[in-house]
Amino acid sequence: MNLSTRANTQVPSDVSDTILSLPLRRNHPRYAVQRIASYNYEGRSFLTLTLDLGMGGMRIKTRNDIPEDECLAFKLVLGERPIFPKGRVVYSRFLPDTGSISGIQFVEVSQPDRALLNDYLGALNTSLEPLILPVRPKAGNSDERA
Repeated sequence: MNLSTRANTQVPSDVSDTILSLPLRRNHPRYAVQRIASYNYEGRSFLTLTLDLGMGGMRIKTRNDIPEDECLAFKLVLGERPIFPKGRVVYSRFLPDTGSISGIQFVEVSQPDRALLNDYLGALNTSLEPLILPVRPKAGNSDERA
């Protein structure tokens, strides 16, 4: 099964099958945004690619497997300015020939970075349909995804 976005970005079938098998508990819409980002892990800096982005987090593709619940510091350039959110790895799936796909929940975003992210996503909101819409968890379930 292939998923495509309005921007005609094709998602490989093994990635889309993994995405579809994960429970969705979003508080914010996600938009198909491919941006190069970097993160720090175990004292080293790594490059990654965002696959989608929202106010509460993002999904990334990287060559390295990142353990779930790991907290990472990111640098993500939106337009001409970077933001520096900290995020927790909610899930990480290694896919042969693709690398690792990880869901990141933002746990710390400065107010100026939050405003920049909001403006960036607001501009996308007028030109793109959300890739993933918010889904509220059932009562009593506190495991929310960003």
